[in-house]
Amino acid sequence: LCIFFLMIRVVQLIIVLLGYIGECYRLPLQAYHHRRGASSNVHDCMQNDILFVDDALLLLKSYNDEYLNRMRRGRNEGKTPRTIEFERAQTLKSDGIKQEWQQLRESTQLIRSNATEIVLGIMVESGTKGIEVLKNWVSGLNITRGILRAVNENNEVIELEQLQSVPIYIKYNSSDNGNAYMKQYDGVFSGVIFQPKLSGYSDFYQFGNLPIGIFK
Repeated sequence: LCIFFLMIRVVQLIIVLLGYIGECYRLPLQAYHHRRGASSNVHDCMQNDILFVDDALLLLKSYNDEYLNRMRRGRNEGKTPRTIEFERAQTLKSDGIKQEWQQLRESTQLIRSNATEIVLGIMVESGTKGIEVLKNWVSGLNITRGILRAVNENNEVIELEQLQSVPIYIKYNSSDNGNAYMKQYDGVFSGVIFQPKLSGYSDFYQFGNLPIGIFK
């Protein structure tokens, strides 16, 4: 009889313990939902740890919204994207930039770990720089490295050297065995478009332009 009551007591203790663990697991999610309702500012988001994919998506969305807004304001004032980003860097200073890049890097890495596909769009001032950025992002995200081909305006394959000193656009797709193509780019923007497809998420996600140097 004593053994019977002892077993009941053990079961009760296990139930209490499991309830405590469950509550501890739920707290970060509640904190995330509180943050999502409290602020959409990227710097406010960066004061919190990135614990879940939803946290990372929130931070990237906040950065993306802020980026689009400052580009719109700056362009209305007649500024180039390069000038807009230079002025922002002067405001944030080195420590602010480092913190922002660290959070963006951690967010993209966390999202990548839950993604079934990663598409990158890279816009930079030269083919040489584009290859460097592609290597850094593929390595930093630990995604498949395939073959990079250069193409002309008719999508015909050309030598990589032909694009080494001109502004270029690179499109990378992890689902295509990590292959990518590079072509001449006539736009004025610089950065990386990050497009993940997430397991268990039905929404379409595209963020950018993200800073090219977060995976240096």
